[in-house]
Amino acid sequence: MIFFSAGREILRINIGRRDMRVYVHPPAGALFDSKAKFTVEKINLWESSFRKTSGKYRGMSFWVSKMNHLTGAKKIIDLIPKKSDN
Repeated sequence: MIFFSAGREILRINIGRRDMRVYVHPPAGALFDSKAKFTVEKINLWESSFRKTSGKYRGMSFWVSKMNHLTGAKKIIDLIPKKSDN
């Protein structure tokens, strides 16, 4: 599943037999702190998306392999700013 905003990919979800991998792309506008903790299987912050001005990352991928990881996944996805067309 791929989600777009303004013609750019912001989120991709790959579902496998044993887990789900979610990619949050920099155009999503989220900022991730390397010290933040989320209840998911694994997190990979993308070094290429590091912003010196904020000290945070704009892109990441994470794995969900258990039902209790869904809460952590929701918290990560909720970091994507909501944009309005106003």
